[in-house]
Amino acid sequence: MPVRPTGLFGFLAQPPTLARIVARGWLSCALAQRAELDAESDAPVTALLRATSDWLEALGLLGEAHPDERAALAAPPGVLSAADLERLGEHAEVAGVVAWALQLGCVPAVDVATDASEVAIVLGWQTAVATELQTSARLRARTELMAWLDFASAVHWRVDEQVRRTARIDLRGLDGAGQQQLPAVTPLHLDDAGDLLIGGQSLADLPPAALLATLRRARARHRAALWLLGQQREFADIETP
Repeated sequence: MPVRPTGLFGFLAQPPTLARIVARGWLSCALAQRAELDAESDAPVTALLRATSDWLEALGLLGEAHPDERAALAAPPGVLSAADLERLGEHAEVAGVVAWALQLGCVPAVDVATDASEVAIVLGWQTAVATELQTSARLRARTELMAWLDFASAVHWRVDEQVRRTARIDLRGLDGAGQQQLPAVTPLHLDDAGDLLIGGQSLADLPPAALLATLRRARARHRAALWLLGQQREFADIETP
């Protein structure tokens, strides 16, 4: 397995500020909400989506959003493609990683989808807490973020390799009992050979739909970790294999 350098190589000199990290958490919650509500087209849902955009704009957060993200938030229900909605839904995972990085929660196991509504609550969504969070939140130490990036990239790499139908590998040492020793680590379930178990099943036995859903979660979390450490200034520019 390729080893990612553990130093600063490949990262910007200045990672995102605390205010931008909190803003990305809120934006990610909003984007995931947009995907969840798309099947509804009645007036209350449209009003809710409008209220979300108004709240983000009032806090000056829409400037943090990529133009494609702003367009998605402004789009009425029923007009986005299935692929667009799938990408928006992945932002729940980004929000979860942000909340973990801000010491406000843990990231679920890779076979468990992050609940964007729960993350929004801990991020003070549309409450008085929200106005304080951009200065009161505390980011985890860079060493913790780097260690979690190693964890997230290894899990992503393994699932991607299975999608490509390659061999099993041994991930022991990433489960909190080995060299990583991560606090509040994402649960990692392994079989006797050290390979990933997803919902109690080996990757090789997963139905294609479940395998792809796992890949999307792992990829989104990996991208979030890279952005937190400053691989790119804009989240939309983060690329993974």
